[in-house]
Amino acid sequence: MKKTVTLLSAVIVLTSGITACSSGSTPNSTQQEQSSIKAEMNTLMSSYANVVDDIKQKSKVPVILPSLSEPLEKSFYGIQYEASEEGYRLAVYATDQKLEVNSSELTKPGSRDIGSISGSKSDKPLHSFEEAGMPENPKTITIDSTVSASVDSESDIFGYMEFDNWKVKVIAEGDSATKQLAKIYDVLKTWPLQDFSSGRMLLTNRYTFINWKSADDHYEYYLQWGGNSLSHVFEIVKSK
Repeated sequence: MKKTVTLLSAVIVLTSGITACSSGSTPNSTQQEQSSIKAEMNTLMSSYANVVDDIKQKSKVPVILPSLSEPLEKSFYGIQYEASEEGYRLAVYATDQKLEVNSSELTKPGSRDIGSISGSKSDKPLHSFEEAGMPENPKTITIDSTVSASVDSESDIFGYMEFDNWKVKVIAEGDSATKQLAKIYDVLKTWPLQDFSSGRMLLTNRYTFINWKSADDHYEYYLQWGGNSLSHVFEIVKSK
């Protein structure tokens, strides 16, 4: 039986371009705008449902995909994806115009990469972190009574922690790696993945990268998302 996991939330929509009502809007114009928004969302959900169905039909990898959210004001989003028996990948872009799914315009100027998620068959263990960005002069800090971590003793920018089969690296330029590691620990402790054996994550000021294996070690998933708020990003990979 093919297993499908629908994620709790994400910032993915195929297209949106909703503008706020002006102060001179009439009740009729407001109702028309609301009706237009509802019709557009129905179209978006139908289009995205087709994408999800196609991935589920083609891929033999248990599928983890974001769900549609409400349209974002004054923004347009695009979807690019591919799927086969061996795996799938879905990418999300912010664009300055409405584009079809898998449009070639998505990777051209005018589009901004929001994030992507992929799943594939893999019986190999995860790669270890590269030494670059690791604490060069490590100082041990206490996260709680049973978990410790390391940060650079000269600058609280680089940090590393292992917890519950997660390996976590933080590059917190302009911020505190100690604070970031404490926040990450709270998220991992509060929201453990259900289908999980091991994983690694890297948080920078601009992006969050998460790579993990399924409980049976047969499948590997990779998520790259804008922003360094793990509490937000982790909802995208959190099982029901």
